[in-house]
Amino acid sequence: MKLKAARKRIISLLLASLMLMSVFGTLTAEAANKGPKLASTSGTYYLKKSAKQKDVWVEVESSYPDSIVYSPSQIENLKSSNPKVATVSAKFYSEVYLIIKPIKTGTTTISCTVNGKNLKYKLTVCKYVNPFKKLMLGDRNYASSFNQKETSKKIKNPGGQRTLNVTPKKSWKLTKIVGTYWDPDADDGFGDYFDKNIKNGENLDLSKKWWWFKFTFKNKKGTKEEFTLYFN
Repeated sequence: MKLKAARKRIISLLLASLMLMSVFGTLTAEAANKGPKLASTSGTYYLKKSAKQKDVWVEVESSYPDSIVYSPSQIENLKSSNPKVATVSAKFYSEVYLIIKPIKTGTTTISCTVNGKNLKYKLTVCKYVNPFKKLMLGDRNYASSFNQKETSKKIKNPGGQRTLNVTPKKSWKLTKIVGTYWDPDADDGFGDYFDKNIKNGENLDLSKKWWWFKFTFKNKKGTKEEFTLYFN
């Protein structure tokens, strides 16, 4: 009987220790996650010679209530590791943002200190490339729509049953197609948006209220590029 009681005590102590370790680990993780952070930590920008260059905006997110970011003056030691590729400043527009201005192709790391926490953002600036050799909806090719150095294009929905076929250019690989459509009967008649993963070569009913198709490509260097075909 004494042996059984001792075993029970040992098991109870082991379980208590495991519970304490779990709680301590959770608290440590929560403590590590406190403080401000960037909305994203990396991005790719495509230079468009025929269009006005746009800045890259990265939001500095607050951690409530322990670390609130309300002013650009809280952004310290802000710099670009390669100012020839991109420069950076901080501004307030309802939230605090890092405003990155791309200049030429290359990579740079944006770094700063916010409320004592070090933050980094890696930006890759690439030359614009249209990766579509063919973008077929039925018997019409929309590939040239992306020759204007823009990653999004709006077209008139051709309607009916159409097969979506994409042929990438050499050195590019199509990795994903996602379509977004509106279903007016969803949510008890209030309607809702839905995403659908689409297979290359799939036959689609375009009489649905499709909003867009998003195409994700990847080249041999590992660079990802996303294009969007919007419908009127």
